[in-house]
Amino acid sequence: MKLKIVVLYFITILPAYGQLTSRTDFLFQIGTNLSVPNLDWDVSNYVVQNEPSFGYQLEFMISPKSKSKSSVAFGINYSHYNLKVFEKYLFLYGYNNQLFRGKKYTNTKLYINLPIVYSYRLSEKIPFSLSAGAYVGLLMESKNKGNYYSNYDSGFIEFITYPPDDELINLPGDVEYIGMEYEEFNTEDLERIDYGILLQTDYEYKIKPRIKGTIFLRFNLGLRDVGVTKYNNYNKYKNYYLQFGFGFKFI
Repeated sequence: MKLKIVVLYFITILPAYGQLTSRTDFLFQIGTNLSVPNLDWDVSNYVVQNEPSFGYQLEFMISPKSKSKSSVAFGINYSHYNLKVFEKYLFLYGYNNQLFRGKKYTNTKLYINLPIVYSYRLSEKIPFSLSAGAYVGLLMESKNKGNYYSNYDSGFIEFITYPPDDELINLPGDVEYIGMEYEEFNTEDLERIDYGILLQTDYEYKIKPRIKGTIFLRFNLGLRDVGVTKYNNYNKYKNYYLQFGFGFKFI
């Protein structure tokens, strides 16, 4: 299914570019991306919090040569996204004691994105451009890796179990116990296709007569709830990422 989408994407776009011009510019870009958390909620005794984390991306774009200030480009983008997550199952005893068991891990997602971008150069003398576009993302893999955590020493024999009564004596308060390592692939539990819009600004500088350098800043705004799993419908979040990098444009 994912391969069919990629093939259809290029079959649809390439003939249109062939009619517009026989000469194109090629752009190779590399950079980092920073996840923007948008999930922080409490459902009953289950709490999920997340923090931003860095990843990386590689991109190849094709654009027809244009004598005007505006241009259109399309291509393929490989993105490695990371997001730090803390899941807690809370157990309340009495009025002041709160116990929890949970997981602290990094969620890593690998996406193949297919962007189409419209750019407008602000001035012939000032090599800044503003861009907007859309993308379709294909989830290749999703993995969680980290550790079990608790604020009471339970031995971590079972993850979701209530503590025995004798462990409620002399609670450790804010002390956290690090448990066994935790790792799982959850690709099949997530939506496989994402889509959204992107906003970008970039700066070009001349390196050689037919080679330019580029520096870009981009924000990807996912529009689909990709966290809905086959087990529940309340784990909703979207892919929001801030991207920064550089590249080379061959003209």
